[in-house]
Amino acid sequence: MHTIKLLSLKCVEAQAFRGDEVYLKLNGETIWAIQNYKRCMKNKLTKPHFIDEFDFANGRMKSRAGWEEVPGHNPNDYVFNDLTESVKLELWDHEHALFLPDHEDFLGANIVPQTDDEEGTVVVMFSLNAACYRLTYELIRS
Repeated sequence: MHTIKLLSLKCVEAQAFRGDEVYLKLNGETIWAIQNYKRCMKNKLTKPHFIDEFDFANGRMKSRAGWEEVPGHNPNDYVFNDLTESVKLELWDHEHALFLPDHEDFLGANIVPQTDDEEGTVVVMFSLNAACYRLTYELIRS
């Protein structure tokens, strides 16, 4: 068995000029979405609603004003215990273009194998469709 504890998601390069509305999936289920906070992710913090990093472990997000606390955040919501099989983490971007209504862009995936002995802090880069994001999580084997 293993546990995945999300630590942070950092925007290295946003796909869209107006910011990305990214969300994370674990085995096909959405586990987190920036839209829930009425924000967009962008590496250049030129607007107040842009953030470049989300800190799952400490419940905060980084905007041009600095680190802001996320109200009602529970870090345990981002700890996935007792995983008995390999899991797939995916990053997606929800697009709101007039010519592509409700279009989703796939930004990348990471498979966490059940049989691997690796554990500790893991850094994954998602870099498809002209975007680049860094996800950091802790992998605990039991």
